Amino acid sequence: MKILFLFVVLWLCIYEIHPQVELREANLEIPFRLRDNSNPPFSSQVLTVGLDSTATDAIDMHLGEYALLCTYHFFIKTDCPPVDIFKTLLELPLTGDFILSFKDFRFGILPYTGQKIHRVRYQMHSTATALNLDWNFPEGVSAVVQDLFGGIILNETLTDSGTFSFPPQYFSLGQFLIIMNYENAIPVELIAFNAVQSEEGINLNWETSTETNNYGFEIERANLNKLTTEIIWQKIGFVNGSGTTTEQNIYTFIDAAVSSGLYKYRLKQIDYDGTSTYSPEIEIEVKHFPADFVLYQNYPNPFNPGTKINFYISAPGYFKLNVYNITGEIVKSLADGLFAAGLHEVEFKPGNLSSGIYLYSLETAGSVKVKAMIFLK
Repeated sequence: MKILFLFVVLWLCIYEIHPQVELREANLEIPFRLRDNSNPPFSSQVLTVGLDSTATDAIDMHLGEYALLCTYHFFIKTDCPPVDIFKTLLELPLTGDFILSFKDFRFGILPYTGQKIHRVRYQMHSTATALNLDWNFPEGVSAVVQDLFGGIILNETLTDSGTFSFPPQYFSLGQFLIIMNYENAIPVELIAFNAVQSEEGINLNWETSTETNNYGFEIERANLNKLTTEIIWQKIGFVNGSGTTTEQNIYTFIDAAVSSGLYKYRLKQIDYDGTSTYSPEIEIEVKHFPADFVLYQNYPNPFNPGTKINFYISAPGYFKLNVYNITGEIVKSLADGLFAAGLHEVEFKPGNLSSGIYLYSLETAGSVKVKAMIFLK
């Protein structure tokens, strides 16, 4: 029985204990990659810092922070990796017990201006001859990498994005501070939003340089042709956001349900916690529209396991929507019947079909429109 008990304790020590809690993304997540030049897969680790309105200086399990228990000393809250691998961790809190995690979020409500300090511990491989830190900051964020002695040996300012190489004399110290400076940090930075008319409708395009906690965008339209001075906004669609990212993202949405006239558009950006902000409004005049019917490109494309096909019809009518293989054989009938005027969406799941190029067509009263799509298993 004692042997069994010791085995269970050892198993718990070897594997990190992650309690089952409901996880969510923090309001602002900023990843750093610390790496030496030893052989992978033990040569780098991503550490994530940032801000959240529910964060504390201790462990916040709902944000993905976990105490990493020592393999060999179960009751000491320090991480004890094997002697000769690369390892790096964030120490929580800054002073006191050695509680370690890969993530460290601090209290802050966006937009936020202020400073937060994080302590990093690391262990280099014995063969390593370089230690590097990679970063890519959103707008309004900078940092200082500093030693624990007030910047006597190390005091490097980080802005925008890049790689910092630590001086060799610092390799053996095993820890440093990341001092995060925030200036009006925001969750989503919209850098472009425009509307262009095409044969398919009004193409809305927008671009973000950073996103934090971004659930998605509601697209709203106001019809300025109505005989009223009041502007009435109507939700016409939704596009999923990218969560938290410092990469540039481009979004598109096609509004086919318009006729000639003047319109306004805006975006309602929604966070995972339900908070929202509006984009600037843009205005466009539609000179001639719509066509009798429009078949849109499927999305996503290429796809697996399924994709969505949208089509717009200007008047009620009988339509067929079929999928063909490249030899012209029908492999799936998606729609066959009477449809009301407006925008329609149909989902296509290939199931056991083989990977490859397929065609889909929308047909009515002697007219047909065809597009191609790619299925990848």
